[in-house]
Amino acid sequence: MSSDLTVEQAKADTQRFELEVAELVPAEITDRVEQLETGTLLRCGPDQEYGWTGNTAVYLSAPPADDAELLQSIADSLDEAEIDTESGAPRLIARGPEGQNVIVGVWEDGAYVNIASSSACFILPEDADPLGDY
Repeated sequence: MSSDLTVEQAKADTQRFELEVAELVPAEITDRVEQLETGTLLRCGPDQEYGWTGNTAVYLSAPPADDAELLQSIADSLDEAEIDTESGAPRLIARGPEGQNVIVGVWEDGAYVNIASSSACFILPEDADPLGDY
């Protein structure tokens, strides 16, 4: 938890990390990248501790030959990443340099790579609305 991190900085750090991960999808199969402009806050501790959550999708021009190999190639380019297969389909779980987290998976039979993210925890000011769009 970072006591001096603001929601704006948490969002900026997390969206930047989403795009860094998106850039690791091979260009030859990338059609387009769509990042949500806003996200939501989720409580991650007592009192006013929240994390910003967002999402980026990398739409593919062709499905990857092997989902697990694609995710492993992305993981190999990140400092803190691992592949999880407990849920059946492989998922990449990675941590960014400012405490962000992403879960990355291949969806819709290879139509897109989904990057779900969350920021490091921060203290939301008392006068801020945790249900607002950020």
